Amino acid sequence: MFQTKYPIFQKGRILKIEMLEAMRELPLSFMKGSFSGYENGILHGFDCLIDEGKLMIQPGLLKVNEQILILDKEVEIPYFASDNQLILKIASPKATENQDMFLQEAVIELTDQKQLGKNEWELIRFKLKPGAYLRKEYQGFEDLITEYNTVNPIYQTISLYGQKAISPPMMQLFCDYLQEFNSQHPLDQNFCLQILQSHGIVGEKALYYYLYQRLQQEIDVSDAQHVHAQLNSILIEVKNNRYRKAVEVRKNRKLIVD
Repeated sequence: MFQTKYPIFQKGRILKIEMLEAMRELPLSFMKGSFSGYENGILHGFDCLIDEGKLMIQPGLLKVNEQILILDKEVEIPYFASDNQLILKIASPKATENQDMFLQEAVIELTDQKQLGKNEWELIRFKLKPGAYLRKEYQGFEDLITEYNTVNPIYQTISLYGQKAISPPMMQLFCDYLQEFNSQHPLDQNFCLQILQSHGIVGEKALYYYLYQRLQQEIDVSDAQHVHAQLNSILIEVKNNRYRKAVEVRKNRKLIVD
């Protein structure tokens, strides 16, 4: 039997335990059911904006051990210059529980820790020189992994049903350049449409299929740096093909004088 059940509060009526239980269980069951089968990790949001001296992390959803955690307002994290690589991450420590309350928390923090622990997820990484400013405006697809003064988002992952999606910002930028270079390859066009429709969230299985068919070689889609290198090689090929076609068109032009 399927049903929907919620309490009706009216003036003069007695507040019953059953009414409070219904109010508690409806949103929890809906959230858990919506993301059943999804892996632990970021479900949505947590976009990172840059302001003067601080990172602005936008609202988002996180799944941890079957619990759905909600960040419902913007969080500000100060950043600073460092020769060490800094990682902005979400960390969720072990849940606590007593007779009255279950609590699963998560924090967003900037750290120079090189390896992520259990129930930790990377948002961005960067190195910032003293006196420089941190930027997200990229000069090319290769610029995503520039070592200094540049936000590197390629190691971010999004949890999907039974799999993960790698770095939506990287996928969106890849699609932007495919469009700019006007790729005529059917696989590029179809993959770019998928990126546009999903706001950059492309599962590992679809990514693997595209790269394998496009490059005719095995690809480790769990290695973000390797994926970036292969996507960049495709963009270089597309750009070079466009240049060669433009040169051929100019060579074939003839000037006719009467």
